Amino acid sequence: MKLYVAAILAIVFFENLSMHIVRGAFGSQTMAQSFCQDLRKKPIKLENIDRYEKLTNRPVEAVIITTKKGDKVCVSPEERWVKKAIHQLEQKAALAQLKSSSSPKAVINQASICQIIRS
Repeated sequence: MKLYVAAILAIVFFENLSMHIVRGAFGSQTMAQSFCQDLRKKPIKLENIDRYEKLTNRPVEAVIITTKKGDKVCVSPEERWVKKAIHQLEQKAALAQLKSSSSPKAVINQASICQIIRS
């Protein structure tokens, strides 16, 4: 009788354990993959930057810059060169959006783009 009870308890225990392992495996796939531990201080040339991603509500506030080669670099959002790079990338994106949404005959000059971005 004791062996029977022990066997049932063992089966219940292993079933519970396997359910938690499976749940943990699936749950871990939904977690964010991007995080930074160290921040680079040395500037990256704007010509080499493809895109950026801001990380907030993390242990370290950071910006992940992806270079045109595909390298991902963590940098501080407070660095002056990072702010400048983000601003220029946003201007470039706004210009591309304006060009794609406007008619082919429309003429857009640099001053009007800067005015739109600031507003």
